[in-house]
Amino acid sequence: MRVILLAAFLVGLTAPALAAFISGNKIYDKYVSSQDADTYYRGYGLTHNPGLKIKNLKMGDGDGFGPWKEEAINMALADLTGISRTVFYLAYFTGQRSSDILKMKWADIAGKEIHVVQDKTGAELWVPLHPDLQAELAITECRGKTIVAAELIRADGHPSNTAGQPISERALHHYWGKERNRLGFAGQPI
Repeated sequence: MRVILLAAFLVGLTAPALAAFISGNKIYDKYVSSQDADTYYRGYGLTHNPGLKIKNLKMGDGDGFGPWKEEAINMALADLTGISRTVFYLAYFTGQRSSDILKMKWADIAGKEIHVVQDKTGAELWVPLHPDLQAELAITECRGKTIVAAELIRADGHPSNTAGQPISERALHHYWGKERNRLGFAGQPI
């Protein structure tokens, strides 16, 4: 809505012209929920609530993702393998998002800290490395510049075309899905 108002201001639309635009705007009508629409149509010359007949979004029956249980954490720390193990250790001991973990480089490690520029917030951090994470990184194969990089050999024994390159979020979810199913972590996010 703010974009619509800003555009109207910039092109000099009058209140009645803006009201006519809003009432005929399919995008506006589709996305303004009936609870919020009352605040939008007042003052713009509309005589009706354009969001009145819009159905509320279905939110689902579940509780969403809950926190990891201690036994699941212990099993993950002990039994995960490969890229999923490295990512889990980094996520668990640094608290960073998967997008930030996938960008972490070996060169970002200085002593007992790792330098992170968060993707979502842009915040620049030095995150302390837990001793268990330091031990895990010490035995993690360095395949490329990023800590989490594509494997050198594919599961079928052939050399990987992407060996040593950073992996994508999609590839991470592929690896994570296999390990999650193997260990019975149904529905657990990274």
